[in-house]
Amino acid sequence: LVPRTSDISFKMCRGIKTTYTQCQHFKLEVTDPCKSASSCGDYRINLTREVFSYSPNICPNCYRRQVDGIRLFYNARVQIMNEEIEKCTLRARAASSNEEAQKIKAARSELEVKRGDYVDGRTEALEHLRTSQGVWADG
Repeated sequence: LVPRTSDISFKMCRGIKTTYTQCQHFKLEVTDPCKSASSCGDYRINLTREVFSYSPNICPNCYRRQVDGIRLFYNARVQIMNEEIEKCTLRARAASSNEEAQKIKAARSELEVKRGDYVDGRTEALEHLRTSQGVWADG
């Protein structure tokens, strides 16, 4: 139940609501806690202002999920490339002719370049996300 306005002991906390424009999640920040909230932790907030965040435009949880998604995507591809490189190495060792071994080594070199591209892609994607959100570290 909400107390009547004539109840002098009831005072609402004052605060700011920040809404992240892309994910639409928000955070409430108490700027002036009332006495009742200090003793029991029950905050009733009277919003003094509402702010829309354009940079960063996603909340910290969504940001971390996007970072994790980028890492998962690229790390999976790097792992696949590592497995393919290992297979090429084993096939080159088992090759019956020098010509066949050279072809396998050339294919291995191409896979190493591709793996490097995935590593660079991961770095670039993380840098782009950080720059677009105005964040310079994870979190």
